[in-house]
Amino acid sequence: MDHRHFNGTFFHLNEFWAAKVLNMKNNPAPGIDLLDEKVDLEVAFAKQSDEEYIHKSWRKLDHEMKWGERNKTTCWGLGFYYVKELD
Repeated sequence: MDHRHFNGTFFHLNEFWAAKVLNMKNNPAPGIDLLDEKVDLEVAFAKQSDEEYIHKSWRKLDHEMKWGERNKTTCWGLGFYYVKELD
């Protein structure tokens, strides 16, 4: 499966998992992905495969970079995941 299609389909699952692990709340509105009282967190994941692949960069938009200008600590949560195809 193409990784862009997979990321577009399952990014909510990645955010839900990260919120549960970090004890944060998902933001249902447009904007930052995860929230708590002290920190905002923007989440991004990339699919890894069995093939040799070196991830070189993360793409973020200008309006996402401005979220850190608020009176709250803003962080990036960057992660990788594997998808194993069943035989």
